[in-house]
This record gives sequence, structure tokens and C-alpha cells, in this order.
Amino acid sequence: MALMGISTRYKTKAAAILIVVLGGLSLLFINSSAALAQETPVAARTQNAAQEEGQPWNIRCSGEEVAPERACEIFQRLTLAKTGQRVSEFVIGLSEDKKNARGVLILPLGILLDNGIEMQIDDDQIFKFKPRYCVNDGCYAFINLDKPLLSALKKGGVVEFRAVALSGKDIKIKMTLQGVTKALRRAAVLY
Repeated sequence: MALMGISTRYKTKAAAILIVVLGGLSLLFINSSAALAQETPVAARTQNAAQEEGQPWNIRCSGEEVAPERACEIFQRLTLAKTGQRVSEFVIGLSEDKKNARGVLILPLGILLDNGIEMQIDDDQIFKFKPRYCVNDGCYAFINLDKPLLSALKKGGVVEFRAVALSGKDIKIKMTLQGVTKALRRAAVLY
């Protein structure tokens, strides 16, 4: 290890500096989630993705355009109007076995993980699921989109995601479902 030849006095100072730096980083993440809560998100276009004019759903694919192994997904991203920073993103694509649809929700850092996430389409049933992990660019949650739930997304007008921030404030993120069926068809996700 790099610290083996260093005296105990310097090891203690190095540990104290590391604690201060890590504490400062955690405050940065908490403050950035507070800033996200204060600014209004807007739908954004994304580079390297196909989008029809006036449609909120983007399509991105991997692999060659004509290859049968091409995998596509649709997504809608909400960003802050002033900074362009992503607030959240909802992705619909195929599961790894390519037999079922799967949703991926990316939320900002600074949410309470134990409370989980609620998803509601229009005023219908509430679906609950938990974030799986958080990394520098956000917290990721996965939801299995069985046929009834995928059908509800296609027929719905708005999907709302709810979580709780570290501050205890409720976070509500609404996304339009306008154009989701057309985008799913174009991306060949379960069509």
C-alpha cells in the first residue's frame, strides 16, 4: 500500500483530509439535488437520437441500422431550462432476453432510497418499485413492464413518478405519454 512507509502522524492527517473532501462532495450532491428541486424541468432533445419534430420521445439504437441484433429503446429526458442538467429520464426498451419490455427511471441524487418510487399513469393504479443503485449521474430504478402495464402506458396521457428528497420534500416528476405508441412502433420495441 502507498501509506505503509508513512508515519502514523501523516496517516492521521491524510485520513482527516480525505474525510473533509468526502464530506464536501456529499454536501455538493445534497446541494445539487436541492437546486434541482427549485428549477423547473423541461423536455429536452438529445444528441445522437432520432426524434420527430414536436414529439417528446426520442429513439436510440445500438448496432447497425439494418442488422437483426440492433437493439432500440425510447426515452424521454427532462432537463433544467437554465443549465441543461438532466433531472430525470424514463427509458422503455426490451429486457435482456428480448421477450419483455423494461422501464428504467433515472432520478437525481439526493432521494431517500428506502421510500422507493411510485409511478402512476393518469389517475389509475399506483405501481411501487425501488431504486437499484445510485452513481454520479443519478439513481437508477428498473420496472418490469408486463403487457397490461405497457398497454396502460400506450393508452395513457401522463405518467407521474414520485419520490422523497433527503430534505423530506416530495418530488413529483410528470412526463407526457403523447407519442409513446408511435415511438415504440418506430423503435420496434415489442411490435
